[in-house]
Amino acid sequence: KGRTEIFDIHFIDRGYEVIEEKLNQLGAKITRVPCK
Repeated sequence: KGRTEIFDIHFIDRGYEVIEEKLNQLGAKITRVPCK
């Protein structure tokens, strides 16, 4: 349990295909929010 915030997500988007979908399959709850 816990919360992780990741900034500069474009590096992850560039390096991993469908990362959100894969993490969701493992039970992760992912929400993308615009940076302030």
